[in-house]
This record gives sequence, C-alpha cells and structure tokens, in this order.
Amino acid sequence: MLMSDISRKMIELNYWISKDNHAEVVNITNTLKNKKMNKDNTLSFYSLVIGYFADKHNCVAADLLDELKAKVGDEKDLKTKMLVNDCEMVVDIYINHNTKYIKELEKYVNSEIDGNAKSIYQYRLAILYKYNNEIDKCVMTLKQALNNTSSEKSKNKIENILEKGCTEL
Repeated sequence: MLMSDISRKMIELNYWISKDNHAEVVNITNTLKNKKMNKDNTLSFYSLVIGYFADKHNCVAADLLDELKAKVGDEKDLKTKMLVNDCEMVVDIYINHNTKYIKELEKYVNSEIDGNAKSIYQYRLAILYKYNNEIDKCVMTLKQALNNTSSEKSKNKIENILEKGCTEL
C-alpha cells in the first residue's frame, strides 16, 4: 500500500489527538505545518489542530488560524469559507472567550440539525455561559449536549465536566 508522507502523518496526528498526547501532537503539528499540502489536506490539518489546541485553551490555536487564513487567502469556495468561519468561531470561543456568539449558538441549538452537531454547538454554548457567569445555563446546556451526542468519548468528557461543576471548561 502506497501512502504519502502527509497522509501517514495525518493518521498519526489523529491517533495522538485521540490519545491526548500533547507532546506528539505539537511535534507532528510543527512538522506538518511546514509541508506543502493540497487544499483538502491543508483544511483537514488546520481544522483538526486548531480544534485540538483551542480545546486545550492554548493560544497556538490563534496562530494556526492566522496561518490557515494566509494559506487559503481569499478563497471563494463555500466549503472552505465555512470551515475557516468555524475555526474562527472556535478560537473566538475557546481562546478569546467572546460571548457575542451566545445568540448565534442559541439559534443553532434550537434549529433542526443532527444530534451530534447540536451537541457540539451546545458544548460551545456551555463554555460561553460559563464565561458569562451563567453556571446554571452552563450545566443545563451540557446535560443537553450529553443527551445529543452519540460519541462515548464526548459523553465521558461531558460527564467529567459536570461532576466537577463546569470548572473543566
């Protein structure tokens, strides 16, 4: 089986992220961001690592977002625009604690979307409620996210956060 070095590194990156091995994620991130990648690999790579570092409240996510924007430039493709916008939202929520997204996320979670997608938006909304000192709303929204996700890993993470009273967000 022939596989490019980029593909192998992306598989390895996904593995280390799933194992939450920060040192390996940093190592592979530093390797891959200096490699020439096609558009799809670039988008996959940056969305993955921006999400990982943002979830760790690591400001590297903001730097990676700037790199992504520089690499895609003024891309007109809707998929690319949506992915960059989502990465911007992630950085604004997790790193900048920008509560301006509360109304937008409330609209998303009250719309007809897939349960797993709803769970992601509810998790983000819970984070903003915490930053806005609305702990009761944070807890309620995390419980809703718990009910909407089908991912065991996400369920375990949310349950752990709820046990600790949202201090882990």
